Amino acid sequence: MRSFFITTLLVISSALHANELEYTLDSAARSYSSGLSVTPTVAYKFSLWGESDSPLEGAIRPKISTEVSPSTYGGKAELEFAPVTFIKLSVARKLLRRFTNFDDDSCRYNNCIGSLNSTDVSINALFKVSAIMGNLKFTKAFYDNKDDKSQKLVDPSTYTLISPNKEIANQIEAIVGTPITDAWFTGVLIQNVELQKGDGNQNGQYLLLKKQNGHTNYVVGAGRFESELKSAKPSFLFTFKYEWK
Repeated sequence: MRSFFITTLLVISSALHANELEYTLDSAARSYSSGLSVTPTVAYKFSLWGESDSPLEGAIRPKISTEVSPSTYGGKAELEFAPVTFIKLSVARKLLRRFTNFDDDSCRYNNCIGSLNSTDVSINALFKVSAIMGNLKFTKAFYDNKDDKSQKLVDPSTYTLISPNKEIANQIEAIVGTPITDAWFTGVLIQNVELQKGDGNQNGQYLLLKKQNGHTNYVVGAGRFESELKSAKPSFLFTFKYEWK
């Protein structure tokens, strides 16, 4: 039996090739509801099959990231499996700490301070049909609150009210558009969060313009944001991402 496990490990190890360390720095800003975050991530890609960076390459990526914003800080450990480069499945454990009370009624009647931890299961798919390209992501987040359970929890990223008793959130993010040139892309972003126990949903719709410059990309967007705690108003966003290996 012992020799069987040793042989199995040797076979798996020999299958892992073209491994590489990956670093990502993400930052995002939104005008309404106002938000700002910086998220550095470190990942290690274990290539399982296929040519490196080809569409049919299969890989596993363990990831560690931290997140800092004016109202929260936290971290996430994630394991991502991509049977091909355009489909990704992942499981993540996210620990988030909130430390800011907002100057409105949302924190007067609800909990804005303390932990907001979750286990997230996601599927992410890329597609291309003629000149149309897209990125679809679905996440199911299982919250487990161990703090005061007498009040609902404010999620400062979506401005929704999370139930303090094992909330489940369904999150959808879709980007669909077309390249203008090799460096420029335009499209639409649709965001939706639906809670199974808490109050209200979050919806966002934006027109996007993206500029790719080597390992760096920039995105600017204009649209609208609406949630249970925030009425529908115009919103602008900006994201910056830098990747290197």
